[in-house]
This record gives sequence, structure tokens and C-alpha cells, in this order.
Amino acid sequence: MMKTFNIVTATLFALCIISLTSCAGSGEKKPSTFGEEMVKLGEQWVEGEQLVKKGEDMIEEGKAKIKEGQQLVKKGQQIMKESEKMSKQRRGKVR
Repeated sequence: MMKTFNIVTATLFALCIISLTSCAGSGEKKPSTFGEEMVKLGEQWVEGEQLVKKGEDMIEEGKAKIKEGQQLVKKGQQIMKESEKMSKQRRGKVR
């Protein structure tokens, strides 16, 4: 987690510097302040973190659904075995 944080922080800082220097050389309007750019990037970071958390939650829900499905399959297999067993018993009595 810390490694990811360091990489993302360095990337955000580099993007800020690039955006500030590219605007300074051209006739474009400069960003108001470095701080405002950092705030915007920070907000994007928070949104990204929220999306990651939401994705992790969805993965956990999916794992729970898979377990539930596996249990239903086992129940179905047991019912089929019991049904076959009863069917064989009935056949034996009829003959």
C-alpha cells in the first residue's frame, strides 16, 4: 500500500510540474496556483480510492455469492443421490 502511495504521489507531483511548465511556455491561461492544482489532483485521488474500495467490496460480495452457489450445488447433488437411491429401492420392490 505504501509503495503504491509513493508511486502515485510522485506521479501526481510530476503531472503538476508538467502542467505548470507547459502552460507557462504557451499563450494559454496559467492555472491559478500550484495549490489549486494539487487540490484538484487530491480530489481525484480520493475519488480513485473510493472506487477501489467499492470494487473491493464488490469482489467480496461476489466471493460470498460463489460460496452460496457452491452450497446450493452440493445440496442439489445430495438430493439427486437420494432420489436415485429411492428410485432403485422402488424398482427392486416392483420386480
